[in-house]
Amino acid sequence: MPDPPKSDWILPRNWGEITRLSLLPTTLGFHEYFYKDEYITGFKRIYDSLQPHAEELPGELKIKYTNPLIRLCVLRCIRPDKLIPAI
Repeated sequence: MPDPPKSDWILPRNWGEITRLSLLPTTLGFHEYFYKDEYITGFKRIYDSLQPHAEELPGELKIKYTNPLIRLCVLRCIRPDKLIPAI
């Protein structure tokens, strides 16, 4: 497993989920976005949101990950507590 980016909000459990999601063919390399400042800011916005399921994914991911199931998988990595409301 690659080392997590320096961040106070990405917990080891979240990072484990992120890296496992990165192994799937449709989201291959997903974890690499967490090393880019413009993306980490967008993911932090989702993490801090009261309605993270309503937030747009950062950068090109809002176009790349339009499939609702993939969006739920991303949400599960960042805010697993909001998965049920998102469904």
